[in-house]
Amino acid sequence: MGLPLLAVAVMRRDIEAYAWTLAIADTALAGAAMLVASRHFSATWARQALLPPALATLVAGAALWAMRSTFASTAPFPRLAMGTAGFIVIYAGVLRTAYPEALTMMLARVRGGPRVLRLLGLAEVPA
Repeated sequence: MGLPLLAVAVMRRDIEAYAWTLAIADTALAGAAMLVASRHFSATWARQALLPPALATLVAGAALWAMRSTFASTAPFPRLAMGTAGFIVIYAGVLRTAYPEALTMMLARVRGGPRVLRLLGLAEVPA
């Protein structure tokens, strides 16, 4: 998997192309793993587990795609850093607005999650 990604980065000489190719490849691999394991999940697993992050990813990706000309003259590393930060903010905003329960469940399981939940004004999940 790594060699095709490296080939994209070298041929395009573009770190963003590498980052998007990596994201797409990771998503494809995760999807394949979920399809294989899906027989062990509940009947509504796809709606509960896939819809919130898929929608947030589409909205954040589309927003960054629409703003790509804004940062075109920026050096590659700052452009990647700003794109990453923007993606995270938009992604979290979509989840906070459309799927607060899913965001609460995700953040309750990670280190520092309760602090982020408080910052976002979401109730913590009881232990």
